[in-house]
Amino acid sequence: MISLSKIYYDFLKYNNSSELLELHSIPYNNFDSIPNKFLTVLENYLEDNELNREQLRILTSMEIEHVSVLMAVANYIRRRKKGDLISFSKNVFIPLTQLCRDQCSYCTFKIEPGEGELLVPPEKVLDSARKAAQAGCTELLFVSGDKPEIIYDVYKDKLKSMGYSSTADYMISMSEICLEENIFPHSNLGIANQSELKRFRKSNPSMGLMLENISERLMKPGMAHHKCPDKYPKARINTISTAGELKIPWTSGILIGIGENWDERIDSILELRKINNLYGIDPSSELCDMAKKTASNHEIDINLLINLQFTIGDLWMLAAAIGWALYSIYLFYWKSKLKIFDRFAMISFFGALSLLPFYVGEELFYKETIFVTEFYLWVIFAAISPGIIAFTLYTIAQKKLGASLTGFTLYVFTVYGCLLYTSPSPRDGLLSRMPSSA
Repeated sequence: MISLSKIYYDFLKYNNSSELLELHSIPYNNFDSIPNKFLTVLENYLEDNELNREQLRILTSMEIEHVSVLMAVANYIRRRKKGDLISFSKNVFIPLTQLCRDQCSYCTFKIEPGEGELLVPPEKVLDSARKAAQAGCTELLFVSGDKPEIIYDVYKDKLKSMGYSSTADYMISMSEICLEENIFPHSNLGIANQSELKRFRKSNPSMGLMLENISERLMKPGMAHHKCPDKYPKARINTISTAGELKIPWTSGILIGIGENWDERIDSILELRKINNLYGIDPSSELCDMAKKTASNHEIDINLLINLQFTIGDLWMLAAAIGWALYSIYLFYWKSKLKIFDRFAMISFFGALSLLPFYVGEELFYKETIFVTEFYLWVIFAAISPGIIAFTLYTIAQKKLGASLTGFTLYVFTVYGCLLYTSPSPRDGLLSRMPSSA
């Protein structure tokens, strides 16, 4: 493993970093004076180990003269995992309403009735979307205050007169309209329930909600989130977690400087990490790096393949491949008396029976299945296309081509899958947006 000292001094040479440090009056060239407790934590992080709460607290105790080594490590990891590539999405910002029921002490967004437009009308939203698309934007960022219809009757009446019962209803409708203009909505509604998120998912490739901070102390009188019912940490965590369950790509983060302390910052970041570990794909993983490089340069770094780390899931996939290979040989050498569809019915029945305990276990101990229309459609699709049609064609190929050649055609499906996964996205032109918990 590369030494911390080398990382540090390489950083000082990289892009005139020393001049940047001098500009901000940050001392450097003092590596030998950095306490071992900081170096130990950073070395642990370089080994790709997640930092725990105590380790993070150690880093927050750094004095200004030691910060340069933290910057060096951050720069090294960023270059190792991301390179120098910067991607972005051109977007247009549309605040549908600036009314809000919360009273955040730091807010400069909120207005009161009479101080501005109650609600941006549909024709104005559509005009903005069209102009944005013509200007080359690919994303439309919808924001609003939190549930103003609860406390402002004039706003609620305005929504009702337009045929909407809530801000969520209106934002969903505007998302659907703008999607038809070839621009992708990204909605930041605030707190949302499962039913609302299911509806948003149909028109929003991605959404977002700031966690802000996990501390309920900030809800107390005199603090930043006093009289802010939508800022209760559990409510925001529930919204973000529900989005993860629904496989909605999601953006979040914390706020700095609203009266929080370092421990509260750390706990908030750890909470986001926990949610991401449950539902997200690590955007810094080597697999993601490989996909991005393939999509942009059509090149694959062989070192990424060499350094891949395998899990128990990979062993299960290997066992499945071996099992299928044995099944293919069996089909060729020991002819079945059953007809194609009879054999398919038998395989489906015993396959479902063997998987039933795993399904029950997942429902009881992990996450319940969300039975929505989209779910049933995918089940039907899986039964027909990769099920009945694929099995029939595979059986016919076995008779005509034999086990070896048919097996070869089967295993190139992995290549097809990789090509589909890394195909350029119309949203950002770089990498397909797979569901965050795919």
